[in-house]
Amino acid sequence: MNKAYSQLVGFNNAVYGKYGLRAKYEDVLMTGDKTHHGATIRLTTVNRIQNVAYEEIRGTEGCVVVLENATGRILALATSYPGVEMDVNNLSSNWAEMNSPDNDGFLIQNWRKALAPGSTMKPVTATLIYDEGLADVVYNDTGTEKIGSHAFPHAGFRVRG
Repeated sequence: MNKAYSQLVGFNNAVYGKYGLRAKYEDVLMTGDKTHHGATIRLTTVNRIQNVAYEEIRGTEGCVVVLENATGRILALATSYPGVEMDVNNLSSNWAEMNSPDNDGFLIQNWRKALAPGSTMKPVTATLIYDEGLADVVYNDTGTEKIGSHAFPHAGFRVRG
């Protein structure tokens, strides 16, 4: 299996257990239907995008999720850690590394960690501020933004400095 898909598809292994889609959908994949044929899962990923996403973060700490805005389709889902490469074809080669405390539970970072997408919005916000000619405006953060009669509190209800 292509390493770019190892995180997403996962494995079902007698020694190492179950992981990824193979763990989540084990019942339908292994049990099958009345004819005892296993079910099929159709991924919405695009190979070219998945491979590029994985190669761009390979060897760094990070994860990439690419969604199609109009449909919500997952076009790519890739995770990487420095010096660790998940290869479902050879789990024994790096199992200890993948699961070490230093790697913060490498497996399924983009599914397991609840990270706010705020950082991804910063370039968009900065571009809009620049385009609207507001780059020299000084903003006083009070912890809540009021628009009309609605108040929008910041994460944790705290002022950001």
